[in-house]
Amino acid sequence: MRPLTPAEVTVVRRHLSTRTVSGDDGCILWTGAFSDTGYGNFWTSERYIGAHRAAWYLANGPIPEQRPQLVVCHTCDVRACCNPEHMFLGTRKDNHYDALAKGKIAHHPKTGRMVGGSGRSVPKPIPRNLDKNVCPLILERNR
Repeated sequence: MRPLTPAEVTVVRRHLSTRTVSGDDGCILWTGAFSDTGYGNFWTSERYIGAHRAAWYLANGPIPEQRPQLVVCHTCDVRACCNPEHMFLGTRKDNHYDALAKGKIAHHPKTGRMVGGSGRSVPKPIPRNLDKNVCPLILERNR
């Protein structure tokens, strides 16, 4: 994330002071707009910025540019949280392993695909023309 301009810092401060409320467990919850991934975001007149990334920036300074890219991770696992005390910097891999360790996501034993969290795999409907050996509870789910 490139450094914020002085004008952007003013916009960030205004948004974080007017579009957040206190939540449970010390979270500071974003109440403005959300991206399709569930994170708060807003326009600074130059670009869109994630609310939690903006909060991190104000509290800790710029996120270092490096490879692999650093992301702002939540210790509270609340995407709307803007409390810098609930955040840490890590790679996407660090964030993934943090979620695995907390039981927020898992890998499907056969496909190896991630399930749970925002990337939750939704079961496909089971065709009604299956043979009688299919569990009746599974068939009932699709009626």
